[in-house]
Amino acid sequence: MPHSSGGGSHGGGSHSSYHSSHHGGGSGQPSRRLQTRPFNGARVFFTYIDGHPVYRYADYDIVGEGKRAHIRPATAIISFVVVLVFLAFISVGMIQIPRKLSVNTEKDIKVVDEINILTNEEETEIQIRLSELYEKTGIATTVLVEDNSAWQPYYDSLEGYAYDRYCREFEDEYHWLIIYTQPENPDSGFIDWYWEGMIGDDTASALPQERIDAFNEELQENLYRYPETPSKAFIKAFDNLITDSQKILIDREGLLVLLSFLVVYGFFMVIICFIEPMQRKKYADYVEVKNKKPVEIKCDYCGGVYIVGTCTTCPHCAAPVKTETEAEV
Repeated sequence: MPHSSGGGSHGGGSHSSYHSSHHGGGSGQPSRRLQTRPFNGARVFFTYIDGHPVYRYADYDIVGEGKRAHIRPATAIISFVVVLVFLAFISVGMIQIPRKLSVNTEKDIKVVDEINILTNEEETEIQIRLSELYEKTGIATTVLVEDNSAWQPYYDSLEGYAYDRYCREFEDEYHWLIIYTQPENPDSGFIDWYWEGMIGDDTASALPQERIDAFNEELQENLYRYPETPSKAFIKAFDNLITDSQKILIDREGLLVLLSFLVVYGFFMVIICFIEPMQRKKYADYVEVKNKKPVEIKCDYCGGVYIVGTCTTCPHCAAPVKTETEAEV
């Protein structure tokens, strides 16, 4: 079905076309604690550095996790490539290359002035632009000029009338109908004009909505500027549309968002697959103190400090160690 390509009025400004997300939240998991100071419920782990024990306190098994930790370069590369391909696929939709329609609708290019506000020369000038637009895009455009009374007594808006008029005039989705209305005998101080575009859904590949939006904005501004000569407003707007109609459209903001996402994703993959495993792996050689509070003893032979009950020989020099009873004495 056709849809509004945009419209406007002297008193109400302009509007663009109308072409409709809710998402739920996720669930988290309990945070885990790992720190250098004891806390309630913490398990005690230690290793030796420079002859002295160094402690870590955690509410999970950092040793077992450290032994299972491995850097995963293959995972990082594969997932990054998959995401890269996915984003490349999405980015294709952000680059629009206009393709001229192959249907023959040239006979429907026309300017119909029902209230005789356009001169023959003005109609000819607009008709020339419509033909040029057709040569570029393959879209047959009809500009219809009528009195406000053609729709105001029967419709809530010009859009509804434009929709009905399109369906009466055309049987396909390859046309563009632009209706301009004003009072047949307007007040010279304020011409109460309106305009509305109705375009077929099958024209999108030939004339992207971004181009139409630019046309709408310029036409609205020109109608404000030339209220007594609407032909000039249409001619200027069509001239720029024709110039831009075959230019490739690139959604630079969208591509920048994708690039930013790719950088952030790569950053997190480096953390997940490399940095975090290396950080966890350094605890693989720690030992958990499973009994009561660690009791430190100084070796009688090398002077190094060890924890009673966790070794059978001095971890620094392999000399005999004291038992818990001897340490208590």
